Amino acid sequence: MADLRIDELRDIAKSLNLGSCDTLTKHELLVAISHKLSPKQQPSKYNVGDQIGNSGKEAKTYSVTTKTNDEYAMKTFRKNKSGNRITEEVEFQKRCAKVGISPRIIDYDTSEKFIVMEKMEGHLYDIIASKEGLISEKIQARIVDIFKLLDKAGVFHGDANILNYMYKRGKIYIIDFGFSKEIDDALKKKLNSDTPNMHIMLAGFIIKLKEMGCPESSYSILSKHLTPARKKELGL
Repeated sequence: MADLRIDELRDIAKSLNLGSCDTLTKHELLVAISHKLSPKQQPSKYNVGDQIGNSGKEAKTYSVTTKTNDEYAMKTFRKNKSGNRITEEVEFQKRCAKVGISPRIIDYDTSEKFIVMEKMEGHLYDIIASKEGLISEKIQARIVDIFKLLDKAGVFHGDANILNYMYKRGKIYIIDFGFSKEIDDALKKKLNSDTPNMHIMLAGFIIKLKEMGCPESSYSILSKHLTPARKKELGL
């Protein structure tokens, strides 16, 4: 099959219902078609357990264990996911893990389409729900720190979903860098901010809390870091 032209491989991929393949390289097409024709289990060094959370558009996450009983979370992608995008996501998360705001990357494979990372204990959403929408000042301060450190790390997260915040040993972390972008001069100009996480992600987080019906006290610390114009825009 390797001697086929890329347009022929795309036709095969479409006939196998692999979705849009127009941006895939020849190697990525070969891998996607191979997986479809000869499905394999996840790599043998990991024992795949239960799914964690809900399925996303491009990925599902599972609890996995190694032969030495180490437990991690494995994010698995659709088979035609760009290997370059997976690598980019890994690099963004590594950068943020280094400053202590994201799970550590343990392993990844752009052919098998997975990322293995430190496993969290649960979602911030569950904490909020269990406390009837109340969020402590400590958690609010941690969220602010996360946005500040994202800006310092040069990573614009880009996804305001509350489910992107998880906890471990009482500490909040941010996950899922699938929509993230490098904070460069072009992005700063486009978003009209040198600190887009503090400007956009913080506002998005507060909006999500308001949509959930959380009381004002649940974002009182967060809103102190907004400009008067931003507060007025959000009706605070």
